[in-house]
Amino acid sequence: MSGPDGAPASGLLGQDDFRKAFRGIGERLRRQGIVGHIYLVGGAAMALAYDAERVTRDADALIVEAHGPITRASVEVAEELGLPRSWLNEQASAYLPRGPDPTAPLVFDHPNLKVTAASAQFVLAMKARAARPRDLVDLQHLAELLELTRLEDLVAVHDAVFPGEPLPARTVQRLRVYWKGRERG
Repeated sequence: MSGPDGAPASGLLGQDDFRKAFRGIGERLRRQGIVGHIYLVGGAAMALAYDAERVTRDADALIVEAHGPITRASVEVAEELGLPRSWLNEQASAYLPRGPDPTAPLVFDHPNLKVTAASAQFVLAMKARAARPRDLVDLQHLAELLELTRLEDLVAVHDAVFPGEPLPARTVQRLRVYWKGRERG
């Protein structure tokens, strides 16, 4: 829900907020004759690809093409829409898997801006690695979407996305506690 200036009243961004912001970036790129590509992870990927009700404070992303123009346009869009300057950021890019994500869905399409979201498997693997309390709802949603019924299935998806980088035992234990509580619920 937007406030009177068009900014999200709660400070949280949902599907419509992201689409409006990406449309603004796309139009700025169009005026420059540039085509860009953004790859979303985390909450923004969840909101645009897997959970229409999901909201988040920002868009963790990797700017794949037209880095400088997209970065500049995102700051202009932030000012125009009353968003934080860092609404589009690459802070999570250090945690991305090294391999390609061939099933990343297209979640926003503009002639000058393509936005893809990390595949459900990639988001699940990244959230499993983090295993933060705030990630558990997303993990449950993605596990259901991927029809994973056992913790071992979730770990297998993680290991396929992050080959040679097993989950730390402490993280697996944290997930096991959560998973057992989920089975009773």
